[in-house]
Amino acid sequence: MRMAIAAIAFFVLATTAFGQTDTPFRLRLLVPAYFYPAGEGLKEWDKLFAAHDPAKGIEIVPIFNLDSGVPGDTANEEYRKIAERAEAKKMHLLAYVSSKYGKVPITTVKQNIANYWKHYPELGGFFIDEQSSQAKDAPYYAEIREHAMAITKWKETDAAPGRPRLVGNPGVPCAQEYLLKDRKRIMDVVVIFESEDSGNTKDRVAAFKTYTNPAWAKTFAPERFAALVYDCDTLRHMLREKEQKIGYFYVTDAKGSNPWNRLPSYWAKEIAELTDINTPAK
Repeated sequence: MRMAIAAIAFFVLATTAFGQTDTPFRLRLLVPAYFYPAGEGLKEWDKLFAAHDPAKGIEIVPIFNLDSGVPGDTANEEYRKIAERAEAKKMHLLAYVSSKYGKVPITTVKQNIANYWKHYPELGGFFIDEQSSQAKDAPYYAEIREHAMAITKWKETDAAPGRPRLVGNPGVPCAQEYLLKDRKRIMDVVVIFESEDSGNTKDRVAAFKTYTNPAWAKTFAPERFAALVYDCDTLRHMLREKEQKIGYFYVTDAKGSNPWNRLPSYWAKEIAELTDINTPAK
C-alpha cells in the first residue's frame, strides 16, 4: 500500500513539475514592453499596471529590455521604479537577456543576469531571447538556468503557472529538451511563434492562422508555451489559444523593426477579451 501511495504521489509531482497538469485553462499575456518608462513610454507602463488584476482573470507578465539585455554595472532609476511598482502590484516582471542562439559567451550571459539581479531584486524571472531551437544547444541553456537559480536562490517549485523563472524565445517550435531534459526543466515557457500575423517567407514562418503545435507538445501543459504575434489588425486569434493549448499570448497591430515599442491600439479590447476567456461559464 505504501509503495502504491508513493507511486501515485510521484506521478502527481512529476506531471506537475515536469510536464502536464490538470489545471483549468487560463490565458495570460506575455508582453514585450520595450518602451522606456519616461514620457509616452511611461504612459504605456501605466496601462500595463492598471490592467493587471489576477482576481478578474487578467494576468500580465511584462518583459523589460534594458540596453538590449546588457544592464551594466549601475541601476537605471526609471527601471528601478518599474521593478518596485511590479512588486507592489504582484506583477511577475521578466528581464530581457540576449543569447543569439547560443553564440553569446556563457560568461557574458551569466554576468548580465547577475547584474540584473543585483540592481532589480524584485524581478520574477528572465526572458532569454534568441534561444536556439536545436537540441544540441540545450546544455548551454541548462547552464544559464543553473546560474539563474543559484544567484537568485529561487527553488524549482517556485516556477508555478503565471510565475515562470525562465522564458526562452526561439520564436519557432524547438526541441522538446528545452522543456524537459534528464527530468529537469531548462525553460519554464518557450515562445514557439514570434512573427508577423501573415508569417515571414524569409524565415520560413507560416501565417499564424495556419500554425499548429508540434505533436510532442500535447504531453505538456498549455502554460509551457507562448506565442507573440505582431502586425495584426484585429484580435481574431485570441480565442484560438485554448484550442491551440498555448497559455501565454500577445498580439499587437504595431509593426516594423521593433513592433514591441508600444501597446496595440486595441489594448482595451485585448484586456476585455482576456477577461472573457478566463471567466468561467455560468
